[in-house]
Amino acid sequence: MNNSDKDRAEPYKKNEIQEQILEIMNHSLYKEELELINKFDKPKLPVIFIIGAQRSGTTLLMQLISQLFEVSYPNNFIARYWNVPYIGANLYKSLIKKSSENNLDLSSDLGYTKGLEGPHEFSYFWKKWFPWDSWEKKAYDKIDYSILQKQLAAWESVNNAPLVFKNLIQIDYNIEKLYSLFSNSIFIYLKRDLSFNIQSTYKSRIKLFDDETKWFGVKPINYLELTKLPVLEQITKQVICINNDIEDQLSNIPNKNVINIKYEDLIKDYLCEINKIISLTKLQKLEINNKIELKSANKVSIRNNIFNQISVMVKTFS
Repeated sequence: MNNSDKDRAEPYKKNEIQEQILEIMNHSLYKEELELINKFDKPKLPVIFIIGAQRSGTTLLMQLISQLFEVSYPNNFIARYWNVPYIGANLYKSLIKKSSENNLDLSSDLGYTKGLEGPHEFSYFWKKWFPWDSWEKKAYDKIDYSILQKQLAAWESVNNAPLVFKNLIQIDYNIEKLYSLFSNSIFIYLKRDLSFNIQSTYKSRIKLFDDETKWFGVKPINYLELTKLPVLEQITKQVICINNDIEDQLSNIPNKNVINIKYEDLIKDYLCEINKIISLTKLQKLEINNKIELKSANKVSIRNNIFNQISVMVKTFS
């Protein structure tokens, strides 16, 4: 258990015994995974990456894509097989029969989703391939990324459907490398009104750690400098810097590989935003039984004086 996990409120702590068992399982199966994926090369279909600042609506978008389209993605079952996702995806397919009652579940708690089919951040997997922080030198040449390409190609073959990922911590700061590995990849960049994005990050710190001073979310390139700032200024600059850093990287990616979406537009007319994704990715849409009604979370939900401070800082620093 790492230090950040020890700091979490009780409902969000990991089970140490379960973590040890999963570590043993993933280590034991890795040799077999390598043998199974050896015949694969690279994914044939677009690999889709959802990017953005924490609390910008990325989990909601991931849920919509995973439930509206025929795609493959790391769910809460496959995530347990983080070192051997091809094995995990095959096991999931053999155990779970797809329900004809395809009713949407768009609920989540700090990015955690419910059920075996709920999308997962897949953090252990991505941390293996990008084991550094944003401000550190990236040692890409020390890692054999052909294995990553083979794993995703093999995983794609299980359902013959495009893969979708949302892991902001590792993916947000390795966009150009991912594009070099997967030239047909699509990056969906979600951006939210800054004041409400900051408010949600502030509330998430309290919910996850019972402490507003504990860091929550993506660490931008200037993280070490930000740790010295007062809480509200720190969070404001965190969100602004993440967005700026993402946009700098995307400027080096062809426009045809990037989709920009605003959280507010997604809530207002999700079909319009979904059609942007369809037009670029050619994803196959599924039939959904229940009508989707999205409600905006852009409401003041903290003390007015704190929200007013956030608003002032947004005007000052953005």
